Amino acid sequence: MRKRSGLEIKFQMLEILLAGNNSQTHIMYRARISWEMLQRLLQELVQSRLVVIRDYMYNRKEVEITSLGIECLNRYMELRSMMNGEILGV
Repeated sequence: MRKRSGLEIKFQMLEILLAGNNSQTHIMYRARISWEMLQRLLQELVQSRLVVIRDYMYNRKEVEITSLGIECLNRYMELRSMMNGEILGV
């Protein structure tokens, strides 16, 4: 298994959120990252306005993808498809 870049992990996190998994624990397990890395990358995504973290009762926090996050994810998936030759017919 090759090492993933921080950018790849961030987009994987956005994909996980788009699938409806909003808890930080679910994101951590599905992206196969540590809690510390999750917190660092979430802060970067929040600063980029790609996600928001909402506080709920009992100290529960949920992460939500923003419309900008959805747009960025769509463009990333488009570029990834192009790089794999799916659009260019290679």
